[in-house]
Amino acid sequence: MNADFADQATLRARLRIGGIGPFYFAWADKNEAFDPAVHARIDEDVFKFDVDHAEGDFATLTAIVRNPRIGLLAPTRRVWAWLSWQNGADLAPLFYGRLVGVPTDINQELVTLVFTARPADFVALKAAAAETLKVRPYYDPIWINPDALDDPDTVLEARSALWSIDRVTHEVSISDVLVGEDGIEDFQPDEVPYDSVKINLGETPLRSVSVDATINWTQQASGTLQFGLNVATYTGQSLISDWPKPGATLGGGWSVVAASARDLNDVENVDTVNCTVNWQNVEKKHATGDTMSVSISSSVPIMRGPYLYTDLMRKFQTGVIDEGGPDSDPVNIPATQESTGLYVPLWQVQASMTLKYDANRPRKEHARFTLSTDVQDIVTLAEDAESLAITLDSQDVGAEVAGGPPPIGYLGRRSYLPTDRGLWSLEYLIVLARAHLLIRSRCVEITFACTFERAIALSCRKNGRLVDDRVPGGQALGKIIDYKFGVDGGNGVAIGSVTIGCAIGYGGAVQEQPGDPSYAADGYVARGYQAYHNVEVALPASDVSYAPPIDAPNDDGLVFPLSKRQAVVREQVHGSADAQGGAIEASFPIDIEVNNAQPQNVDEQNRIAALQSRTTTEILKTNSVWYDLELKPVAGMSFETAYDIAVSQLKVPKMIDLEAASS
Repeated sequence: MNADFADQATLRARLRIGGIGPFYFAWADKNEAFDPAVHARIDEDVFKFDVDHAEGDFATLTAIVRNPRIGLLAPTRRVWAWLSWQNGADLAPLFYGRLVGVPTDINQELVTLVFTARPADFVALKAAAAETLKVRPYYDPIWINPDALDDPDTVLEARSALWSIDRVTHEVSISDVLVGEDGIEDFQPDEVPYDSVKINLGETPLRSVSVDATINWTQQASGTLQFGLNVATYTGQSLISDWPKPGATLGGGWSVVAASARDLNDVENVDTVNCTVNWQNVEKKHATGDTMSVSISSSVPIMRGPYLYTDLMRKFQTGVIDEGGPDSDPVNIPATQESTGLYVPLWQVQASMTLKYDANRPRKEHARFTLSTDVQDIVTLAEDAESLAITLDSQDVGAEVAGGPPPIGYLGRRSYLPTDRGLWSLEYLIVLARAHLLIRSRCVEITFACTFERAIALSCRKNGRLVDDRVPGGQALGKIIDYKFGVDGGNGVAIGSVTIGCAIGYGGAVQEQPGDPSYAADGYVARGYQAYHNVEVALPASDVSYAPPIDAPNDDGLVFPLSKRQAVVREQVHGSADAQGGAIEASFPIDIEVNNAQPQNVDEQNRIAALQSRTTTEILKTNSVWYDLELKPVAGMSFETAYDIAVSQLKVPKMIDLEAASS
C-alpha cells in the first residue's frame, strides 16, 4: 500500500487542504433520509472519490477505500451510503447511492467501490412522474404503440427533454435539452483555467423534418327514417303485395324495420248484390196486343270507393213481328240486348315503412407537413444539410384508446383532424418533429474546468454560461450535459469540470394570429360563432405555430344523423290516380260495341273473348302504379382525406454565435 495512505489521520488531514472538508462517508439503509447528526461519520477510509453526473443518467460515485476485508454484499450489510462534506457550519450531502457490485481488486489494500444514485423505487417514481406529463400537446396515446402505453419513456418522444434524477434527493423529473429549469450558472474568465476550455462540434444539425401521419377509424352511425304514400290506383293489389316486408335488407346499409300497406277501400273484400228490375206498361201494347215490358237482371259489386265501368261487349237484337204463314197467327219477337261490362275499383292504398340505416364506412385522414428551421452552418456543402422523414399510423380513433373513450367522440363524424381533439393529435405531430430538430440543433459542446465548490452546486437541470474571449461572440450559453467533481486525498486536490451543449439557431419567437372573421367584425359576435381565416396557433414554447386545417372531408357529403332530405336520391310515385279516378278515366279504352254480334261460329267467339281480355289488360297496364325510392348508400364504401398543414419555421435559440468573431 502506498505510504501516503498508511496513516488514516494523514489522509483526513489532507482532505482538509485548502479549507475543503472534512468529508464523511456513512453506510445507510435504503431510503434513509440524511441527518447531519447521524451521518457525520467515516465508516470507510476514503482516499479518493469522483462524482460524475451525465444528462439523462444516474449520477455515479467512484470511491477508492481501504479494503475492509469483509463481504460488502453480505445480506446483513448495508449497501447504501451517504457522502457529505463540512461546508462551513453546515454538513452538506453530496451524494446518496447504492453499491453497484463486488469491488474490483478485492485482494489489494485499496479497492474501488462504485455507487449509483438510482432510487430504490425508481420504476414507480418514473411511472408517477410520467403520468403527470401526459398532457397536450406533448402526449397523445393514439400515436403510441398499444404495447408501449405503459412505458413511461413514451412521454418523452415528443419532448426535447431527458429524464433527470437528483444525485442527492433522488427526485425524478425531466429536463429540457436546451433550457435548464433551475437557472443559469455563469462562469467568468477568472473562474476557468485557461487551458481547460475545449470546443467540439458534434453531429450535423437537422434542417427539416417531414411528417406523414395516417389517422384511422370506421365511421359508424345508425338511425331510422319514415317513408310512405297514400295513393289512388286501379292496380292496388300488386302495390300492396310488392311492398317491402319487415326484416328485408335493401342493400347499401339499409333495412326495413317496420312496414305496412293496406287498402282503405278494402276492394279485396267487396260484396256483390244481385238486382232485378221489371217494368210493364199496361197502357201501350205491341201490335200483337202484348203488354210492353222490360225485365233487367244484374250483378253489381258494392264499391266503397270510386270505380270505373266499361262495356266490354254489347249485343242487340231488334224486336220484330213475324206475320207467320197464311194459317198462322203473328209471332212477336221481342227486342233484346245483352251487355257485358267490367267494374274497375279504385284502390286507396295507404303504405308506410320505417327504414333503418347502419353506416359502416372505413375512413382515413392524412396529416402532412414539413417543419424546417434555420440554423447556423457548420458545413460548407449545402447537400450535407440533413432531413428526417417520419411516418406514423394511429390507433383506431373510433375505439377505446388507453382505457379511455374513443378520441373521435361521436363515431358518425365525417372528420377528425379539424376537431379540437384532432388538433391535439396534430399538435403532437408538430412537437414530435420539433423535438428532433431541437435535439439535433445542440451540436456544439464546450468542456471546461471549475472549482470544486462551483461543481457541487451544478445539476443537469441548469444552464452554464461561459464568458471567454476565445469563444465566437465572446460567450456561450449551453445546457449542462455533464459535470464532475472529486477529491484526491493523495495530493489534496479538489477538482470540478462541466460540459455544456449549445444550440446554433438564430433565436426569435412566433406570434399567434387570431385570424380574420368570415362573417362579422371581430367582437360583434361571440368567438366560435363564425369561422376565421388566416389563423395561426402558437404552441406552448412560442417557437412554432400552425394553421388549423379547414374541415373539408373528401366524401359523399352525408352528415349523421341522417335527415330524409340527405338520404333520398329520388322518391316518386308513378301513375297515381286522383281520389275519384278522374285522372285515369281518359286513358281507358273506348267501349267495344258489337251490334247484332251473335257469334255464329268458334272463330267469332274467340275474337270477342280476345277483345275482352285485351281490354282488361290494357286498362291495368295503362293505369299501373309504382313507388320509386332510391337512397344513398351508407355502407360498402371508404373515404380518404389528405390535409396539408401549414407550419411556421421553428425558432431555435442562439446559444452560441458561430458567425461572430472571437476577441
